[in-house]
Amino acid sequence: MENEKEIISVFLDKNSERDLYREPFKKGEWICATCGPALIAIDKNRCEGTYKVLDTLDVKKYLLMETNRQETLLLPELEKMINTAERIKETVTFGEDIKCTECHGSGEVEWDYKDFSGYFDCPVCKGSGYTSVSRKKKTGRIIPDPEFKIKLGNRLFRLAVLEKLVKTMQLMHSDSCIYKYSEERKPETVLFQIDKDVTVVLVTTYPDY
Repeated sequence: MENEKEIISVFLDKNSERDLYREPFKKGEWICATCGPALIAIDKNRCEGTYKVLDTLDVKKYLLMETNRQETLLLPELEKMINTAERIKETVTFGEDIKCTECHGSGEVEWDYKDFSGYFDCPVCKGSGYTSVSRKKKTGRIIPDPEFKIKLGNRLFRLAVLEKLVKTMQLMHSDSCIYKYSEERKPETVLFQIDKDVTVVLVTTYPDY
């Protein structure tokens, strides 16, 4: 499959603590990848790579869920929705948050003196609970807000999630996809059929109140 690795990587979260989100996997007839709010399933016969088998995630319940409505979405229209979204200043995260092993992240340690006991700030992390803290830095770039909400029909999607569908369509050189959902079912997950062998499942979101 052309751009196989690139397409699969769109749906991975390499920084996740869960193996499920970091690596693609084989489930039945599909090669899958997921980061949580987005999943892609590709017919295994289209893929050239070798993938480990995973039995813990029930992919079939998403791919075969009942739908009674479908619409054709065009790539240029989806790209326009993303390009006209609200803009924010981009930030990148440096370092990581590491809990203090002395106080186990509480920021306090117990002390005893004769018949008295109490707690004071951990001398190792100085009461913060962390020995290392991540920091954000502005890049100077203006980007679409990942949390911006885009409406498709009567469903809302976070821009960061919908972008994965758009990126996949671009890599597959596909001008359209079929948007499938059920009017009776709670709007939690919906299907996007890019072609007969490739399905994207996205989690919807809710409006701000």
